[in-house]
Amino acid sequence: MKSLSALAVFLFLVITLPQLSSVTFAATGTTWSVVSSPNPSTVSVSNDILSGISAKSDSNVWAVGSYSSSGGNNIASTLAMHWNGSSWSVVPTPNVGSGGSRLEAVYALSSNDVWTVGESNASGIASGDDTLIEFYNGSAWSVVPSPNPGNDGDFLTAVTALSTNDVWAIGWYDNPLSDSLAPLILHWNGSVWSLVTKGVPTGGDIILEAVTAVSKNDIWAVGDTGEETNFEMNWNGSSWANFYFASFPTGGQESLHGVAAVNNSSVWAVGSYAPTEFAELQTLIVHWNGHEWKKVSSPDVDAYFNELYGVAVVKSMDIWAVGLAYTKNGLSFHTLIEHWNGSAWSIVKSPNVMSADELDSISLSGPTTLWSAGTYDSMVKGNPGIRTLTLHATNG
Repeated sequence: MKSLSALAVFLFLVITLPQLSSVTFAATGTTWSVVSSPNPSTVSVSNDILSGISAKSDSNVWAVGSYSSSGGNNIASTLAMHWNGSSWSVVPTPNVGSGGSRLEAVYALSSNDVWTVGESNASGIASGDDTLIEFYNGSAWSVVPSPNPGNDGDFLTAVTALSTNDVWAIGWYDNPLSDSLAPLILHWNGSVWSLVTKGVPTGGDIILEAVTAVSKNDIWAVGDTGEETNFEMNWNGSSWANFYFASFPTGGQESLHGVAAVNNSSVWAVGSYAPTEFAELQTLIVHWNGHEWKKVSSPDVDAYFNELYGVAVVKSMDIWAVGLAYTKNGLSFHTLIEHWNGSAWSIVKSPNVMSADELDSISLSGPTTLWSAGTYDSMVKGNPGIRTLTLHATNG
């Protein structure tokens, strides 16, 4: 959802590549490069979107999203791609309903145990979205039934797993009882997906966008309170009753889009914030030290707009975050990669395919290998639109 909203604004703009000559890049010894990826859309003015990526090994990487399956209304279909060590290929995925289906996140436990989550629409916007969960058993993807507590929209944004019978999916739903957006948390016990409600608030707008599992008794989910305040919540093995806010002075919005853990006393979450009500967005990085969340200083490429969407941990002194930054004229945006070396965050040089490039997720596939997925605006004459983008790096 975040990638589509950002790119849609600039989909038909004819713009030049961003100029980054004024940016000072960190010398990490890591070089990111673009890896060619499929775009299954065949209709004109179409979209191919990657929202999530999960790497189990250097020869087993999954990326998911959606693509335009028909002209006119551009109905979305689920998209899953697999990297086998040498190339990406599209793997067929089911679609539910005629109103469109989208995949937002993926998590690979093994080559025959992969989960992806998103939403589907039965017949159109008026019918509201339902949760969508699919499972890959090593040979094919299939839809797994999942709860829908809302009657006007249920959305899943992230998934993580500890074992084959301990999988978590999070998101948000339109709560008809409180007339607000409430956190949606689902759990797989090896047989069925169930709604987890213990300690989960039902009133006031709270949207969950990312989840990470340290252990079965220590799971973090992050998001925001309708973009007004960053929001973190923790599962202690029996309840989501504990809520922790990374409070800092701000008069504008705060959102967290990604989270990753080193251990139970070191968790990182990334997103964006506006220091004042009408200020442009800046990168936001907060850290859990085992006792409290604190804001950690992070750089911005441009004064206009900077946002981080995903974060991945290699080790405590080697952490990566990805997102986008607008050009100084505000007419385009480009990939943004930042690195933590144990003492400070810095910007790392990242490639761009054409224009309006962004990175939405990042994953570690081995001790020295990283993958990131996102989108770019192709601007191809006769068939403009959003296209899949994957980056690869061997960590120095």
